[in-house]
Amino acid sequence: MVRFPELSWLPWVPEIIHQLSQSRLTCRPDTPYSCKHLFPAPMARRGSGPPSPATIAASASRSVPLVKPSPLPSRVRPSATATYWRLLSYARRHWLLFVLSFVGFLIYGLSNAAFAHVMKLLIDSIQAGERRELFFPALIVALFAARGVGSFMGSYSLASVGKELVHDLQLRLYDTFSAMPARRYDDMESSELITKVTYGVGNVADSVTTSLKVILQEGLYVLGLLGYIFWLNWRLATVFLLVAPLIGWLAALTGKTFRRITRKMINSQGQIIQSASESIRGFREIRIFGTQQPMREKFRVASDLFRRQARKMDLVKAVSSPLVQMMVSLALALLIWLALNPVTGGTMSAGEFIAFLLAVSMLVKPIKDLTEVYSSLQRGIGSAEVLFDYLDLEPEADTGSDQTPLRSADLRFEQVSFRYRPDAEPVLQDVSFEVRQGQIVALVGRSGEGKSTIAKLLPRFYEVSSGRILIDGRDIRSLPLRTLRSKIAFVSQDNFLVSGSIRENICFGQPDVTEAALAEAVRLAHVDEFASRMPQGLDSPVGDNGSLLSGGQRQRIAIARAFLKDAPIIILDEATSALDPDSEVYIKDALEHLSRNRTTLIITHRLGAIRKVDKIIVLSRGRLAEQGTHQELMARGGIYAGLAAEDRMDSGPKA
Repeated sequence: MVRFPELSWLPWVPEIIHQLSQSRLTCRPDTPYSCKHLFPAPMARRGSGPPSPATIAASASRSVPLVKPSPLPSRVRPSATATYWRLLSYARRHWLLFVLSFVGFLIYGLSNAAFAHVMKLLIDSIQAGERRELFFPALIVALFAARGVGSFMGSYSLASVGKELVHDLQLRLYDTFSAMPARRYDDMESSELITKVTYGVGNVADSVTTSLKVILQEGLYVLGLLGYIFWLNWRLATVFLLVAPLIGWLAALTGKTFRRITRKMINSQGQIIQSASESIRGFREIRIFGTQQPMREKFRVASDLFRRQARKMDLVKAVSSPLVQMMVSLALALLIWLALNPVTGGTMSAGEFIAFLLAVSMLVKPIKDLTEVYSSLQRGIGSAEVLFDYLDLEPEADTGSDQTPLRSADLRFEQVSFRYRPDAEPVLQDVSFEVRQGQIVALVGRSGEGKSTIAKLLPRFYEVSSGRILIDGRDIRSLPLRTLRSKIAFVSQDNFLVSGSIRENICFGQPDVTEAALAEAVRLAHVDEFASRMPQGLDSPVGDNGSLLSGGQRQRIAIARAFLKDAPIIILDEATSALDPDSEVYIKDALEHLSRNRTTLIITHRLGAIRKVDKIIVLSRGRLAEQGTHQELMARGGIYAGLAAEDRMDSGPKA
């Protein structure tokens, strides 16, 4: 009797369903991105026997991460002061604008203190019976004019510093992301990086402009009034200053909380963008596979975390600001009481007393603004800390310094092994092969055997774990990255197109190309076949990543780009897969032209397209299992022959 081992699970299906039905989707509050039983537990390997109920329950209740955390290297965080000084150091080259803003806000602060003194002079003048109908009105107008000029100078200069700083930081972040090792891109979501460039830099800008403006403007305002109060009555001013350390202590206490919450808010904001982006990009698959609810749950959890952190921020701000303001008001009330007391107030004239009360009352608003800006400042510092985590990432190592021109495009892999992480299983093990200049070599094997990894090792997107790769007899690690990559052109199944025209995408990386060279590349890649039918020809837009074009048209643009680069080494990674028959005819012809007299590596699972190549390399379990021509490998009857038989069955007529 024929047995089907795959069906040996059937007797235990009721038990599995029962165990899974007893579990439910729950999220722990301490780890909101870890939910239990979002997806079914994986089944055991074949032949391992039925699982026990305990095993099923343990698997079903395991935590499944909904959103991948940001994998940044851990480090000791500097103090808030150090972070803020580092942030300001990026604006050092705009020192002249800083000086102008300081001078402007100094004029603003002194004019306010002068206004209190003018009130003293006015009252004393009235008491003395003096009549200065024009002097005091003109003086007040002059003071407010100076106040306006100072406010304009300070605000505009500091706003300019903020805009320049945002621009500089965004460029630095872009440069950091552009130079990151490929491993970092594997660990991070694109939405996470976008959030740092937009939301994170925006918070930093708010810290530098809004917060620093309040600190300078209102701070100099307070200093000017305090100086005037000291001049009027130093005893009373000293009492006010004794309360200041208590106010500062309370503000510092809440500052740490603001920074911690801000870091969490930035991360959760990135997770919201990631989830929304996935739902928009994958709406077809989500609807086909019916995963609307799990995707909604993923978004809800990310949004809920942001909401809870934002409410914490609001709570801390709502509690801290009134407390600080209450302390300030108590200090001001104490000052007024002491001023009215003849023992402490001394002999003050009516003008001095009114000026003192006016100056003290004028302190309320700037001190209130200073206490409120502290929360904004701490949020900016929290954003800056996250920003600096990324700015401090190490760029990819460019160890090469050999500037000697390459004479040939001979390739040689010598005992190459590779693993993505030190503790991971090796993807490639002791792989050795050679490709002479002008040869076409195909890499074949089942999925996950390391074919595409070889394509990533050659341009040094990843570094080999052991062994070496040579071009023209030289280790590629001895070549500068720019030199190495200038010798390689790459065409894949899913090619990258920028939002622009067909012309811009073909000339990508080749800004000085001639019209004749462009026309030749367009002809050889058969781009003219479809571009000529478009209203704007080569200047027709391609849409977001080529959304206005078919898959075959995008592929031909990528091939034309490779023609234009004219690199001696070509990598074709599944370049003809998933195409309609008409497009495949054009693309195969274009690839034949592209491969002539160039060292070509073809990665494919469609074996019918590689029968005429110079050599076929078969990978199995990360090792080189076979190599030879199509006829040699078929005669050997090994792995390649088996793959070819499967390929014939897959490409045969369907019932």
